[in-house]
Amino acid sequence: MVVHSNDFFTQKIEYIHNNPIRAGWVTRAEDYTYSSARQIFYGEEGKIKLARWF
Repeated sequence: MVVHSNDFFTQKIEYIHNNPIRAGWVTRAEDYTYSSARQIFYGEEGKIKLARWF
């Protein structure tokens, strides 16, 4: 998939972060153990280390 704009990128990240919420596993994206939301929202590293792409 080619990311053509920041809006498209944001849409895809939100979709990915909301999957555990839709599945009923957590109530907030950042509470899911393997989510990058914690790092993106708060700058805290999670279980999976992300490259600085944002």
